[in-house]
Amino acid sequence: MGDWGFAIGQPVVPRQYERWDYGEFMLELADRIGITKELNAILNVMYGLQPSYELPPERKTTREELADLHLKSNFGEERGLSWFKEHGVITWPKKPEEVYWRTHNKCRVPVYMEFVKKTGAKVKKVLENFDVPIDLSHYEALPDWHPCPSHEVKDPEFDLYAFYYRDVLHTNSATMENAWLDEASQMNPYTYNITIHPLVGKKKGMKDGDVIWVESIYGRTAKGKVNFSEGINPEALAVAGCMGHWAQGLPKAKGKGVRFNELLELDMDHADPANMNLDLCVKVKIYRDHPDRS
Repeated sequence: MGDWGFAIGQPVVPRQYERWDYGEFMLELADRIGITKELNAILNVMYGLQPSYELPPERKTTREELADLHLKSNFGEERGLSWFKEHGVITWPKKPEEVYWRTHNKCRVPVYMEFVKKTGAKVKKVLENFDVPIDLSHYEALPDWHPCPSHEVKDPEFDLYAFYYRDVLHTNSATMENAWLDEASQMNPYTYNITIHPLVGKKKGMKDGDVIWVESIYGRTAKGKVNFSEGINPEALAVAGCMGHWAQGLPKAKGKGVRFNELLELDMDHADPANMNLDLCVKVKIYRDHPDRS
């Protein structure tokens, strides 16, 4: 059962120099270009503010005021931002029907997704005016199997499926400049390295910690240190996503980890026709570093 909980994030140190808080920047920008009324209406809906805590239409607000109204709207007048700054978190017990909601909920769980088929019909009508090659067979109401290009690769030399994952130490790429997390990441054998099964490494004459190249069927390459793990499928190769930054303004993140996006194709053949997501599965081969590669 356990408890539900709600916490706030608080800055560890004040901002220095002329740095802006992201939320304050957006509120200031909206005010300067004259859309405060429209933004406040959206924020009222987005945060589900009760009528007594809604933002006035024309008045510019602050991020702290918005947080205060949001908290009071959810937890009562006495538990606004000042209360949370002191206590940090609020918890309350779960109800059985909240934990095992399917047992108590009499709604039907849909299998036939009619809206997908209807969306396909709309897309077809739009495409009549544009020369865009989209496979409309993906817009079906029932689940179906459509292999992505990497599943069609028959060349035995490209024997691994490369994929990326979210590293537990980071929030996408937003935390790559955090010195503390960078230190922890360097101690973690997975965060900045390429992971393969030890049997694959042995077969290819590699040692744990070797620098290797990963190459896609299209000749795209990425480079990094290899890490062995028995927790990965022998047909797979794993890379922590959002790594491999190159910008000069990111001194902690620069050059750390592997830039998985280097292996991806950016075209219609490698995008899902129904949602335009890129194909993030890549058939690759790996080999040891050698002098004629930089």
